[in-house]
Amino acid sequence: MLEARTYTVSDKARCLSIFRSNVPKFFESNELIDYEKFLDNLPCDYLVVHDHEKVLGCGGYDVDKDSGDCRLSWGMIDAHHHRKRIGQFLLLIRLRLISEDSAARRVLMNTSQYSSGFFEKFGFTVIKNTPDGLAPGLDRLDLELILTDAIRTSLAEA
Repeated sequence: MLEARTYTVSDKARCLSIFRSNVPKFFESNELIDYEKFLDNLPCDYLVVHDHEKVLGCGGYDVDKDSGDCRLSWGMIDAHHHRKRIGQFLLLIRLRLISEDSAARRVLMNTSQYSSGFFEKFGFTVIKNTPDGLAPGLDRLDLELILTDAIRTSLAEA
C-alpha cells in the first residue's frame, strides 16, 4: 500500500537514485547538481511516496500566500515503477494539500513534452511551450491548474 510522508535527510540517496533513473528521458544529467542543492536547502514542502519497503517517488510544492500561486517542484517516480499509478498518487496528494490552503488560487509547474500529457489528464493546461527550453530535444512546457470550487471538491473526495 502506498503512503506519503515528509522528506527527511535519510531519503536523499534514494531520491538522487530516483532522479538518475529518469535520465535522459525526463531529466538531463547536468540537472542533478541543481536537484541535490534543492534537497540540501529545501525551499518548500517535499514528500516521498513509499510502499513500506522502499521510497518510489518524491515531489514538492509551495504556496505563495500573497499571490495565491502554488508551484509543484521536482516530482518524479523511479523509472522502474512508471505506469503503476504512483505518479497519480503523488500528484493527488500534493494537489489535495495545496487545495486545503484557502490562499491557493492556481497551481503552476513546468515539465517536458514527455510528461505534459499526464498532467493535462488532471486538468492542467499548457500556457507556454518553449522548444528546447530544458535541453536540446527537451521542450519546456509551462502548465497551470486553476483551483475552482469544483476542483477543490473533487480533490477532497479523491
